[in-house]
Amino acid sequence: MSTQVTALADVLLRRVRAEGGLSVTHDDAFEVLSLCQKVANTSLQKVVSQATLTTNSKQAVYGLSEIADDIMNIVSVVEGTRTLFPVRSFSEFLAISRDWFREKDEEVEAVFVAWMQLGRDYFFLYPSKTVQSSVTVNYIKETDDLVVPTDIIELPEDSVEMMLLMAEIVLLARLRLFVAAETRISQLTGIAASGDK
Repeated sequence: MSTQVTALADVLLRRVRAEGGLSVTHDDAFEVLSLCQKVANTSLQKVVSQATLTTNSKQAVYGLSEIADDIMNIVSVVEGTRTLFPVRSFSEFLAISRDWFREKDEEVEAVFVAWMQLGRDYFFLYPSKTVQSSVTVNYIKETDDLVVPTDIIELPEDSVEMMLLMAEIVLLARLRLFVAAETRISQLTGIAASGDK
């Protein structure tokens, strides 16, 4: 079931106004809900997407923007039916080969073996191939901004309450209602601890 942002904004405003926050508008609620949806998805990793990257010959390093504009984190990379091995640091490449940074596919088997995301900007494939190829990249998607009342919440239903509590905490803190915000923080940590991930 898809939820429009206006429904959540109404619930959020009711909760915040019950605490005395009369100066919060729907636009404020949309902005905070949009940011909290992004933060919740970064933490929970529930909204995923995939894109195809066409690789160039003799190239191992790619910008994430070459794959898609909305990548938060890469989850997996698939070539054909094989899932490539994720590498988390350059030192892990040494376990594969001591000369990993120089090798091309004529020196090793002609398939990609491993991948690594470096920060928020770069993506490595090992080894570089001498011919053009392609891989499918599965990634955590940056959720869309919630601007108009008809925008749809992208998080699944089981994560919406967490997003709503986060937004409520932000608005209560903006209104300097710290005691009420502290109560909501304990509720939020209770949800996270109970396995909402």
